Amino acid sequence: VSQRVLASHAMALMLGVMRNFRRFEQLRARREWARLTMSSHILDPDGARMVILGMGHIGQDIARKAKAFDMEVICVTRSPNPAVPEIDRVVPREKVDEVLPSADVVMVAMPLDNSTRGFLSAERIALMQETAILVNISRGKVVDEAALARALAEGRIKAAGLDAFADEPLPASSPLWDLPSVLMTPHVGGHGGRQLWRRMSELIRDN
Repeated sequence: VSQRVLASHAMALMLGVMRNFRRFEQLRARREWARLTMSSHILDPDGARMVILGMGHIGQDIARKAKAFDMEVICVTRSPNPAVPEIDRVVPREKVDEVLPSADVVMVAMPLDNSTRGFLSAERIALMQETAILVNISRGKVVDEAALARALAEGRIKAAGLDAFADEPLPASSPLWDLPSVLMTPHVGGHGGRQLWRRMSELIRDN
């Protein structure tokens, strides 16, 4: 799987949520032209603060793409000096609570292991501001999914763009299906790209 494709998908989810594409598609289905009534519900990434959880290859490429949108980029990582010039600030994992309250976008790009399972807990989701957006393109179990669903339903955070879930396929009973503030894709973030199959074959060959 190409980290560039995943990073592009992450940015697409972020932009889709910020520009409220899901709501516009619902209005389109009703043939309703809502240019003026919806204008106040559109956000722009320019100048927004993105906090990236995880600074592996995917997180680094997200940082590069976020800078192209003139965002402030903060990364939360175990590595003290990730070699990515696009990062404005590096924060160790143990200090993540200091940056979550000021994040406009929280981007989850952590692998799943014993140290990251439930990393974005109910307590940490509660630190996020009401206007914040969460995007998860790594692993669903890094996030407390039930707490996220409650926070979205109660309007304690603005919206989420999700490509990874705790249980996949996502159970039909999950409240995430019905939340209007959620833009979802079925874990396809790494699919596509002109060079995908070539890279996959090279990876298999090298292994």
